[in-house]
Amino acid sequence: GLEQGEGLLIVPSRGIHMWGMRFPLDVLLLDEERRVKALHPGIAPGEATGFVKGVRYALEVPVGTIEATGTREGDILEWETA
Repeated sequence: GLEQGEGLLIVPSRGIHMWGMRFPLDVLLLDEERRVKALHPGIAPGEATGFVKGVRYALEVPVGTIEATGTREGDILEWETA
């Protein structure tokens, strides 16, 4: 699983599925400018986000990250790479 403060960036992506996963995740769908287009907190194994027009990235983070950070649609995200 992902630790707090970690994430998996999927590029390119307009949405994701959780088929074959063993744990839930928070998923943020972002446009080219890293603007949040859609939030999917606590997506469970077997579920999917569906596709969202204008999305370029999917960011998978530990469950509870969206709530803990107060992230909202329209926010622009910044991150550091490891």
